[in-house]
Amino acid sequence: MYICPHCGEAIDAGYDACPHCGGEIYQQPYGDSDESFGEGPSNKTSIVALDPEFQKGTRIVANPMIDTSTRKRSRERDRSAPVVDERDNMDEISKLIFNSKIVYKRLNFLEKITVWVALVFIIMSFFPWILDNQTKIETSGFEYFGLYVALSGFVGIVVLLLKMGFRLGLWASLLHMFFMFMSASVVLYLKLRGLPDGKVFMMPYNIVMITAPLAFLFSFIGTMKRVVS
Repeated sequence: MYICPHCGEAIDAGYDACPHCGGEIYQQPYGDSDESFGEGPSNKTSIVALDPEFQKGTRIVANPMIDTSTRKRSRERDRSAPVVDERDNMDEISKLIFNSKIVYKRLNFLEKITVWVALVFIIMSFFPWILDNQTKIETSGFEYFGLYVALSGFVGIVVLLLKMGFRLGLWASLLHMFFMFMSASVVLYLKLRGLPDGKVFMMPYNIVMITAPLAFLFSFIGTMKRVVS
């Protein structure tokens, strides 16, 4: 004789479900339990029937290995919860620096070299470019087409960063290469045109004459690599 843990009715051996209430049962022999509740066989309930280790998968205790809909919804709410952005507490300058670092990491190796080489010739464009041997007067690049070289290089860098930050199309890459080409072409034009007698180019100009064409070369190869990949 067995006791149904759901309704407490006595049932015969061999049943997997109670014929009275239909509940699944763990077959515990009548009278084997040390504790009972109430009086009469109709109210006796085995203590073992309440043990989760024996009731896994039954209607009394859910299987802990199976995800319930409540736990699933809880995890979905956790995943959909808004993520706190550390930029919310930054000022505008800090946000600009933070975003620039993120965009810079998206550049490939050649594009990163382009940025650093371009920064070199932009800075060198404001140094003295020309020396007059007779008067010993120095002329800065800013006064002698250096402004156009620096401005073209700066715009080229900005276009490259905007392209990566906003995922712009091929036209942005072409625009970036165009400005780098402008910087290199101005410097080479000045070299080909030459200087009047008694004047010579100084070291900062020579640095710009090397770095500006290199920046254009690296930008071209880096862009082609990105397009092909």
